[in-house]
Amino acid sequence: MKLAVLLLCMGAALAVANDARAWFANQWRSPTRNIACKFYPDLDAVRCETENDAFALGLVRGGGRAFRTNYVNIPYRVPVLPYGNTWRGGGIRCASSFNGMTCTTGGHGFFINRTRYKLW
Repeated sequence: MKLAVLLLCMGAALAVANDARAWFANQWRSPTRNIACKFYPDLDAVRCETENDAFALGLVRGGGRAFRTNYVNIPYRVPVLPYGNTWRGGGIRCASSFNGMTCTTGGHGFFINRTRYKLW
């Protein structure tokens, strides 16, 4: 019984540590893990995609309107960006919410979730 409680506590501690790493990682997922994002530092660009329907969207800092792109299958075991938190890098911000992921830069961006996406 004590071992089970210890393992459960260790799992919870690892989950919290995993969430905290999302702010510093170049790859992250939503809490449901259906939305996966990757930042490309050499390009100051971000790509987010959904597992269930293979939507893939991209955004480049200073590159204008967001765009559809190719699905690349970002690894499953990457840090989680908790709902209500924002990842920032290369002039791009990505906010995780219960409704989906929103990434913006310079007045342009995209929203993506399990069933739809929007570009601007």
